[in-house]
Amino acid sequence: MLAVGTVVALVSDLAPWIATYGVTPEDLRQQDPEFYQQFGFLPQDILSGELSPTNAPIVIIPWIILSQKKDSYLVMKADSGQKKTVKHSEVVAGDWEISGNTKLAWTPCSFYGWGEPNTPPLVPLFDGSPSCVYYQNNWVGLQHRTTETALTPSTRRADKPKLSTYMFYPRLRWKDVASTAELVLGTPWLNPSNGKVAKSKIGAGFVVSVDSIPAYYSSWKNTGSDSVEPFSTNNKYYYYVPINQLTLTFRFAKKEATKNWFCINWCLSGFQHLFNLFPQNLNSGSNIT
Repeated sequence: MLAVGTVVALVSDLAPWIATYGVTPEDLRQQDPEFYQQFGFLPQDILSGELSPTNAPIVIIPWIILSQKKDSYLVMKADSGQKKTVKHSEVVAGDWEISGNTKLAWTPCSFYGWGEPNTPPLVPLFDGSPSCVYYQNNWVGLQHRTTETALTPSTRRADKPKLSTYMFYPRLRWKDVASTAELVLGTPWLNPSNGKVAKSKIGAGFVVSVDSIPAYYSSWKNTGSDSVEPFSTNNKYYYYVPINQLTLTFRFAKKEATKNWFCINWCLSGFQHLFNLFPQNLNSGSNIT
């Protein structure tokens, strides 16, 4: 079973592209050296465009595993928040690649740090909703607007106003904060234009940190950015970037050869052919760049 938070692609999205090169979904479950030995290229070469005459990369929108149950998963599409239940055989685990030049839209955090799961650090919001979510031993809180500071009619109205967060636009790009990014699931799904919360969807995004409060673009959308203090600790300032604000695509993760694979190939033909066969580095790593 794949863990919660794993990035996956639907087999149905991949099938037309991999079939062009005679690859089946079952082939993708091989280790990289085994796959390379069979096809002469790596799975990631298909999506990167390296095999295409135009070298144009293939864009596959990734999904994220939100929960697991027996042989199925609840997954969420990264760009739209769409949810669906899929079987293990209907997904392929991988990684995502995020464009480093993506301009940021973010919400200042009201809290970010370790805590006990039953002890939220902040009181609920004005409508009774939790002001923080708990994910992987950390509490994450976002700075919500009040009806006085809200931007849209539905979030300003006196009777049952909808929730919204501050959403500001710093003079930064994803590459400036990518090394600090921590994935968070279960946050509110936010409209990246105005921070409006869609309660019908489950959100996801990244908590990022900077060493100082950044400069912001001159825009009415950044009104109030100088008066909203982000959560800070140890000389770090914390912000939340909604996943649907980023430009990302699915990529196959590199798969290291297992001990069993090397053992089998040693017994059959020795190690020498491996060095000629597969000169590339097999170390797996994140594509959050």
